[in-house]
Amino acid sequence: MHWEQVLRLENGKTEQLEMSGLAQIPQAVSCGEDGSFSGGDDGTPGPQRTKQAIAQLQQKILKLTEQIKIEQTARDSNVAEYLKLANNADKQQSAHIKQVSIVLESECLSF
Repeated sequence: MHWEQVLRLENGKTEQLEMSGLAQIPQAVSCGEDGSFSGGDDGTPGPQRTKQAIAQLQQKILKLTEQIKIEQTARDSNVAEYLKLANNADKQQSAHIKQVSIVLESECLSF
């Protein structure tokens, strides 16, 4: 698989990152007995460059995972607050809350 673009979530916005350095990584990389990666003699990157690319990807994955956890925590907090308010609302307030939640839901789905 050839990766040229990666999506990143930052401050609630999705951005596309050009990964020009990764475009040079071979599609098939062999692994030696000692666990090192080796490129071929056909101009593919050497073991050190491959390890660096893998390390960079792992760091980006960790960063994205942390951002997702933060977003999920915020979402869970918002849902809990909504449920609490909806539970305590009278019928007129309940209808208004449902109407607002439908608008918010449609906005979230368009994101």
